[in-house]
Order: sequence, then structure tokens, then C-alpha cells
Amino acid sequence: MNILVYIETFEGTVRRSALELLSYANDLKTLKKGIITALTGPEADDGTISCLARYGADKILVLKGAGKYYSNLSLKAESIRQAALNEGSEIVLFTGNVAGRSLAPLVAAKLKAGMVPGIYSLPKNLEPFTINKKVFSGKAIATVTVHTPAKVLILLPNSFALKENPVPEVKEDLDPGITEPATTTFTGIRILDTVRTNDQIRLTEAGIVVSGGRGLKSRENWRYVEELAGLLGGATACSRPAYDEGWCPHDGYVGQTGKVISPNVYLALGISGAVQHLAGISSSRLIVAINKDPDAPIFKSADYGIIGDIQEVMPRLIEAVKNYRSAPGSTP
Repeated sequence: MNILVYIETFEGTVRRSALELLSYANDLKTLKKGIITALTGPEADDGTISCLARYGADKILVLKGAGKYYSNLSLKAESIRQAALNEGSEIVLFTGNVAGRSLAPLVAAKLKAGMVPGIYSLPKNLEPFTINKKVFSGKAIATVTVHTPAKVLILLPNSFALKENPVPEVKEDLDPGITEPATTTFTGIRILDTVRTNDQIRLTEAGIVVSGGRGLKSRENWRYVEELAGLLGGATACSRPAYDEGWCPHDGYVGQTGKVISPNVYLALGISGAVQHLAGISSSRLIVAINKDPDAPIFKSADYGIIGDIQEVMPRLIEAVKNYRSAPGSTP
């Protein structure tokens, strides 16, 4: 079973989610032998190639070609289609971030392949190909059977453990031979610009997320969210009321109409836990809630809870984290 893995890089570095895809592909290959091909962009350097081989990419294709077609999603999808056909890939893997969810449907349509988003585990069966996916913002599990020869799968971020599987480096250049149309009338999907909102860890890939809500009461108290996230090496997020107040940028808004995340640890500070917010965090492995209202809905979903005022609890919690980090033998 040959597998094509789309590898997204950012400023020359391989994203954690891309390594998660390779780890998933290697476990998938144990069910039926085949070749894992990693397809990455023209910015890939020697460090990128070594990293991908260390995580089990049997073959690494680097997209080449004139023009700026790589920022054109429609043409990029065509290059992925060509790679899948050339490599005889039965499965094409994407991560469930914005780029993956944008490209996967285009590639699936070009390959006439069945597409399954929201997967988090290996298939239950290969013949017929049957796999579980999360639906309704993670509240339920659906079992899907795909009958098409090619399959496009979208893996939920932070749903699969990273596993190194070193193999020899085999690199090839791929020039799809496609360029952007010369006409000024453009009929495709294009990335016009990318703006960095901050330097924190990408929210959808963060292992630890510290999130703030209306219970913080003021923009001044948002400092608790930022300081704790910094100490824990995590990302910051917010509920809808905190976003509406302007305490947090839209990029950090988590919920049914915001981002859906699945961190290892989610700390909710002053968040009541409305169903719309829970829809965005229900896949978190561990939820810790701090709220002064003992009847706040968030406590029904939390693994651990602290009932108390944010301004009383947070200074003590932050101090405890600092003391732990400075203690001899503690994990940095």
C-alpha cells in the first residue's frame, strides 16, 4: 500500500503535524507493506530531508518549477495529484490544519477519491477500507467505508504519537510542468499573503493551551494567560466573549465557530463552558478549569477543577509553577 504524505513546512522548519503524519503512515504501512513518499515544497533544505527520512519517509519528492505556482492552491493540488499517480499512491495523507483542509478536497476531486476528514486512528479494516472519524465537533464517532481505489485522509492534529523510524535518504525533484496562467483573469484559489499574528506556538499544534474567558474581567488580567502559557511552553487561546472584548486576536478564538483544537492539556481560566466553546476543545486529552462559579458547565467536562477567583488563584498557581521549574531535577 503506497502512501503519499503532504509535508507542510514553515520558514524552513518541518511542522510537528507533518511528523505526526509520517508516524501515522509508518503504522499504516505495518498493516500492508508499501512505500511512503513525502511530498514537500521547494524551500526544503538538507535539514528538512534528513528530518523526513528520520521519521520514515522512504522517498522524498521536492516540488520544483518556475513561477509562484506553489502559492496557488489549485495548481498545488494538481502537483499533488501528479505525484500520487506517479508513485501509485493508494492513500494521500494531509494534516487537519487550514492548509490541509483546503488542499485535501481539491486533491480528492482531481483523483476521484473518497475523502475522510477527522481521522484519529488506524483503519479498522483494509478490505473494504473502513475507518473511524470524529463528527459533531468530536462529540460522536462515525465509521466510514471508502470504496474508491484512491483515498484522501485528513488526520486530526495531536491525535497520534510521534515515532522515529530512520530510513536512508532518497530525494528526487518533481517538476509538475505547470505555471500560473498568463492572463490577468484568475480562476483558482490563491494565497495572496501570510501575516504572522505573533511568535507563539501554532494553536492547532500546541501540546499545552492556556485559554481565557469572560471571567478574567479585564484586559489587564489577560497577563495571567500569557504568563502561564509562557512558563508551560504552550499557546494562548480564548473563548468568544474574550475575543469580543478584544483581549485575544481572532487567531486564538476557540469554539464551534472558531478553531477546533486537541491539545494534551487545556487550561480554561474564567471560561464558563458554553456548549459552543466545548465543541472546540472536546478532543483535549486533559482539561483543567478555574472558575469561581461551582455550577459552571466547564466543570462537567473538566478532568480537574479549581473553584476560586482568578485574581486569587492565578498568582498562587503561577508561583507554584515557577517554584517547580526552579527546583533541582525538575523538567525544563
